[in-house]
Amino acid sequence: MVATNRASQDGEEQARLGKQQQRRSDDTIRRASRDSDSDVDDDDEDLAKLTTSTQDLNDDEEGQDALDDRRQYENGVNASADEDKTISTTPSLRRTRTSRRSQPSALHRIYSISKEALPTLLLSLVSLIFSGEVLVHLSRWPVFLKVDKLFILIPILLNLKGNLEMNLSLRMSTSANIGELDIRRTRRTLVGGNMTLLQVQALIVSAGAGVVAFLLGVAADRKGTNITSITPATASGTVSATSALAAAAATTTAGPVLQPRRIIHHHPKPPSDPTMRLRNGYFEFVLVLATGMLSASLSSAILGNFMCALVVIARLCGANPDNIASPLAASLGDLLTLTLVGLVASSLVRFEGTGLATVIFVCLVGACLVCWLVTRRNSYVKELLSSGWVPLILAMFISSGAGLVLDSFVQEYEGFALLVPVITGLPGACAAILVSRTTTCLHAGKGEVALRESSGGRQGSGGFFSLDARSSTSQPGFWGRVYTTLITPWLSPPSEGYLIPFTLLAIGLIIEVLFLVLTFTTGQLTFGWSFALTFSLSSLGALAFSLALAHVMTMELWKRDYDPDIYCLPFVSSIVDVVGQALLVMAYATAKGLAGDVVKAKV
Repeated sequence: MVATNRASQDGEEQARLGKQQQRRSDDTIRRASRDSDSDVDDDDEDLAKLTTSTQDLNDDEEGQDALDDRRQYENGVNASADEDKTISTTPSLRRTRTSRRSQPSALHRIYSISKEALPTLLLSLVSLIFSGEVLVHLSRWPVFLKVDKLFILIPILLNLKGNLEMNLSLRMSTSANIGELDIRRTRRTLVGGNMTLLQVQALIVSAGAGVVAFLLGVAADRKGTNITSITPATASGTVSATSALAAAAATTTAGPVLQPRRIIHHHPKPPSDPTMRLRNGYFEFVLVLATGMLSASLSSAILGNFMCALVVIARLCGANPDNIASPLAASLGDLLTLTLVGLVASSLVRFEGTGLATVIFVCLVGACLVCWLVTRRNSYVKELLSSGWVPLILAMFISSGAGLVLDSFVQEYEGFALLVPVITGLPGACAAILVSRTTTCLHAGKGEVALRESSGGRQGSGGFFSLDARSSTSQPGFWGRVYTTLITPWLSPPSEGYLIPFTLLAIGLIIEVLFLVLTFTTGQLTFGWSFALTFSLSSLGALAFSLALAHVMTMELWKRDYDPDIYCLPFVSSIVDVVGQALLVMAYATAKGLAGDVVKAKV
């Protein structure tokens, strides 16, 4: 009985304690509910005050910020009230500025582009001029007088390698701006893959250039032409192979190609140089191949590492690699490759007739295979092993047209060779910047609006010519197709607006005019007002054409599912070379028609 009473008392005590705890919990919940209702009422009052002040704040920027604060505050209040009927309002919430910041002003954008592009373009111009001077000096070296195929090799090699290095700068700049280089592992894989890919491409194109140069040299020898007597420089400090042969044929001294037969009782006179016996043979062929491939490999290793480091450092420093990398790639590459070709050729020619050049050639072929296997295993760049070769070959033939223009007028107009790098190289560098920026926008998805406008075309007037390709008829007329194909791409707006190309146009024109003034003040050229005017107009035309061509070709390649980072710049640079030199010829001819002989170069 006692145990039963104790158990009953314990049960009653536990029930009483449970009821007390339940009452305390209910009181706590009711107080929390009242506090929550009070807070919500206070929040409603604050929202009402913000709402009544909305109309007074619409006229200025501070009012717009306050409106955005009100929207964020209202959203926060509603979300918190739905979740637990409580809200924590702090002064920091109202001080937080989440309004839409206006886009940078036009002056700020112009300054940001100019501070990066202007020094780069100046350095690119200096490099192009030095490349032309180096080419002139190399043509007088004994090794180029002895093995004239090396001189033919230079323009072909520089044209192909310059396009490879510009494509590398485009790919790296795009990867940097879309954030792929911000991750250490991805950055290491991308840089390593692009370096091995560049080695494969450089070794292949240099081998092909060596074969073509040797065959052209043999053909020139059979015609009795003297290739090494040619020294004109093109926009990138080079001459084309076709132009070299054409100019050589023009400058060859008259006379029979073969020496007359000596008296039959005498032996033929031996050549003064023992190495002449190896001319057009195997050892000269492998010498040209080894020189081109070794120079291209060393140049790609040095310049490729420099370009990758430049892009990464620019990204870390907050600069835009699109404004820096592309113009420097071709100009510095030409200067470096020219120097290496001269040094390597001067070293290997001493061992001509031995197996050294053959050993170097075999080692370079093995290195190419190893780099190909490494690139094949890199998922980022393995697809590039089989793409991008057609633009390189076509660009080489297009550049030959520029060389023909140069060879036709370099002797007729004084100072022509001095001005060619300015009127062709600088527009090409500006076009490279625009192509790089446009491809970055397209890869990042920021150029879709311009792409849609470009693909959609502009509404024509219809009527007889059926200019509207999207008219109600199922099949557009002939003129509609012509308009859509040829005219519409040139009317589409740039992906970043017109401010970027117009800024590049102004920078390029200022540099060209300053260069013309510099040549006049230093006495390198003497000219009148007519040539100054025609040259300025020609420079403006070359710059405008290069920028328009860069925009149109980039957008058209992108619409056709071709990567502009690979296909665009070889075409643009080669076409700009031809058009720029043609405009320079027009400037000379127009000035000569207006004021006679207006240009004289310092001897």
